[in-house]
Amino acid sequence: MKITGSGTIYKNDYGFTISDHQKQQDGTVNRFYVPVRFKRGLQQPNNKDFVSIEGFTKPYKTKDDKLGMSYFIMDWALISSADTEEPVIEETKQETDPFTAFGCEVTLDDDDLPFW
Repeated sequence: MKITGSGTIYKNDYGFTISDHQKQQDGTVNRFYVPVRFKRGLQQPNNKDFVSIEGFTKPYKTKDDKLGMSYFIMDWALISSADTEEPVIEETKQETDPFTAFGCEVTLDDDDLPFW
């Protein structure tokens, strides 16, 4: 199954893990850690880096024949580093109207919006 998202990468003695969560119907959140593998030749992030990932899930069998799941990361981008608490990726604000390139300009009034 294809996965995309973001999370904190942790490095331990056995490799890398990423934090994930599952929300229950009663509103509680269960946090768990999933083992992570990287595509060969892909640079690995530092410990406790917050990253955006793209990849897929990969099943595996444990030593006692239990089925487990890991994330296989095909590509990742650094959002914030553990060394600096500031975000690395800056949000870009579009200053111009994108529709002017097509020869038309879009203007919206309060009357045009149905939810006002």
